[in-house]
Amino acid sequence: TYRGGIMDRDAREAKAMTKELPVKDRMANFWYYKKWWIIGIAAALIVVAITVFEIVNTPQYDLYVGYYSETAVSDETVNRIKETMLDFANDVNDDGVVTISLTPMIASREEESDEFVAVQTRLMSELDSGDNMIFIVDKPYRDYLMSGNNADCFDYELDLNTNPVIMEKIGYSGDLYLLVKSLYERESGDFKKRASHNNAVTIYEAFSNFSG
Repeated sequence: TYRGGIMDRDAREAKAMTKELPVKDRMANFWYYKKWWIIGIAAALIVVAITVFEIVNTPQYDLYVGYYSETAVSDETVNRIKETMLDFANDVNDDGVVTISLTPMIASREEESDEFVAVQTRLMSELDSGDNMIFIVDKPYRDYLMSGNNADCFDYELDLNTNPVIMEKIGYSGDLYLLVKSLYERESGDFKKRASHNNAVTIYEAFSNFSG
């Protein structure tokens, strides 16, 4: 149409005028019209880069252990538990190093405090995800996990107090239990989950017969 022809001519003239501008002015003109497009792409690239960095740098452990108790535990005891487990664990992810993740979660089950809600939420999340193949727990948490439907989630249970040698080695006095999570049906086809579960069973058997 006539109007369309005028618009096309104006666009061509504007483009020609832009080409005649100094480089600095052309850059300013480009930034004025394209800045949000550039910012959007840059933001997307940053998000992708951060995601890749987190994936590459997130530690991949050979065994994840949940530790739940009403009473605080020393770092030394936590390290001794991990070191004793490392003596019997295998390298599941084939990175040449055997590693175990174990972070104590402490909260009383007698009152519904903010700490209890946070710890309980994490406990149920870990139980549902199936990542933790071993749970180290005191009696209140043991009684909770081994009651009702929760008990179906576990294959093995060991009262660590039945072996004074291992209790002395880890430097702990008090009720403490080792529970091995079942390999869920949905995990049966996952090689790493099976290998991690085998790690847990091996540790359970070693702790059961531990003699120093």
